[in-house]
Amino acid sequence: MITPPDFATEFYTIERTVEIVVNLEVFRIEVMESSGGDKPFSTRVYEREDIVAQPAYPSNVNPERTPETYAVWKSLDIGWTARETAEGALNQVLGFLGERFRNSGE
Repeated sequence: MITPPDFATEFYTIERTVEIVVNLEVFRIEVMESSGGDKPFSTRVYEREDIVAQPAYPSNVNPERTPETYAVWKSLDIGWTARETAEGALNQVLGFLGERFRNSGE
């Protein structure tokens, strides 16, 4: 881990990125290492969502622009993780994600 710059209030290195598919829903998990603490590994979770964007104005090149679909990553609040290892943090958040689907009946 590099030394965080003195102007940073928080500093993380992405240790690992994992994608998991559950019932056609795609999730991205980032395992992050912080610059300090006895349990430096935590996670962030995102869900892939398709959105449709309607152009606000026609362009000179294509005056008949139509709506387009884009995939975006929506941040999810799955649960706070803190572990001593990247694998531990990943296993912890996978447990939280699994509970989400067990509780929803999906």
